[in-house]
Amino acid sequence: MLRRPSSPLMSQLSLLGCGSSGGGVTYENTAFLLNTGNDGSAALNNPALPYRSSQAALDALEALGVPCTLWLLDDCDGDGSGVVSVALADAGLTIKAPSPDGGYVMSGQLVMQGEADSLTLEDVEISDLRWTDSNSETSTAATITGVGTVVITTLEAKGADGSNGIDGVDATATSSSNGSNAPAYDPPANGGDGAPADANGTEGGAATSGGFGRAITVSGPVTISSANLSGGAGGDGGNGGNANAATGGAGGNGGLAAAPTEPQDGGNGGNGGDAFSYGGAGRDGGNGGNGGNLTLLGGASCTSFTSAGGAGGNGGLGGTASTATGGSGGSGGNGVNGGNTGTAGSNGASNFGDGSDGMPGTSGSPGSIL
Repeated sequence: MLRRPSSPLMSQLSLLGCGSSGGGVTYENTAFLLNTGNDGSAALNNPALPYRSSQAALDALEALGVPCTLWLLDDCDGDGSGVVSVALADAGLTIKAPSPDGGYVMSGQLVMQGEADSLTLEDVEISDLRWTDSNSETSTAATITGVGTVVITTLEAKGADGSNGIDGVDATATSSSNGSNAPAYDPPANGGDGAPADANGTEGGAATSGGFGRAITVSGPVTISSANLSGGAGGDGGNGGNANAATGGAGGNGGLAAAPTEPQDGGNGGNGGDAFSYGGAGRDGGNGGNGGNLTLLGGASCTSFTSAGGAGGNGGLGGTASTATGGSGGSGGNGVNGGNTGTAGSNGASNFGDGSDGMPGTSGSPGSIL
């Protein structure tokens, strides 16, 4: 640990080469941080007017839109956590202690937002540095540059876990309408077909894959105690909805022949409606994200490194079938004067079966130190 004894603010100002008025040395694009600071009265470029919270200081620096510095005047907790925006990282942020022989500790959590991809640290110890979990299904890179002597106690840049798919909807029991019976007529009509019945469960929802751990390059005299760049786990696929009882409508009867003298066949019966009772298919699990690689250059080191590939998600279970009863075919109508009875309609088909299970997702590959 690079901790050194805390000193009163006036001693720190003396170390910086200025009095409490901030005279003697000119600073540009710099916010000072101190546990006894005051966000309400703080001012940029004046070590006599430091910020209390790292977030207020970072927000003030972001508004500048240029390369800037967050300067610790002592061990600081930052009043909790501070988030470094993408815009601030793109502009260029350096976090440093008051002097090269310093090494004050930022004990609050420092969070790099989204695609923020660069940070410079100078003579400082960061207790908890992490990137927000990445949803990207490809590796995203970030760089930490060390100047002087830098310690990072915990470094975390993991992939986000994928989301689970929603379950399919269970069906309700369905009995479809019968076909209409044809009246006696000259010539007679055929009976109407029964309506099909569908009581299928719906397919489960899709899962998403886990995000990849970030690829972090650390250059310079940086000592990392513990780093975790693991990939996120894939989400579980949604289960298929269960089927319910389905009954197709019966076919209507064919009309009776009604010719006065000549032979006439009766109308044909209508076909019965088909019935469907299939369970919905389960969806595949999401793939696990790959772990990120840690590249160490120029004297950088890491004591404990974890970068596991994320586990693949479970496939969703297929929904169960129920009963399916095809509608009966309608009777053919009677012929007259020697005519034939109409042909009976065919019975509807009975279609049922369990839904297929989804496949499990593939686990991600682990990362390594390069």
